[in-house]
Amino acid sequence: MRNKPILVFLALTLTGLLYSATLYAASDWDGLNADEQKILQPYAERWNQLPQHQRQKLRKGAKRWADLSPQQRKQMKNRFKRWNRLPTHQRQKIRKRFQRFLDLPPRQRQQLRKQFNRFRAMPNERRQNLREQWKNMNPKQRQDIFDKRLPATKMPYQNRPMRPIPNRR
Repeated sequence: MRNKPILVFLALTLTGLLYSATLYAASDWDGLNADEQKILQPYAERWNQLPQHQRQKLRKGAKRWADLSPQQRKQMKNRFKRWNRLPTHQRQKIRKRFQRFLDLPPRQRQQLRKQFNRFRAMPNERRQNLREQWKNMNPKQRQDIFDKRLPATKMPYQNRPMRPIPNRR
């Protein structure tokens, strides 16, 4: 009976090691299922050298991709092509703006999403008129509008000139 704590410890350790080995094998290239290998084919040669966290991230992305409809996949491919055509400095600028958006409190992010969706639902002519109005405003006028929409908040782009959102259609 004196050995019981040691046996329990060894059993738990062995279970943990087996579990870790299972996770490692599943993230090894040969441990991926056929669908994952097909989607992740561009990474095949270097997969086993990638850090574990990057492999997990790529596997999650592969699962999301597999769950998309053909139409959604087509849209994603088009977005990816458009993203890759952007100059590096513009991609960095977009990443920074997105990070500032993520840094906002959840309530403000939700309000901005609502406003953006309302804007997208407007007819093209109305959107173009709003873009022109925004372009012709001075920073004080823009801040006043922002204060009405999101009280007690500074406009995130307050110290930079604002450009209208391009009309993509």
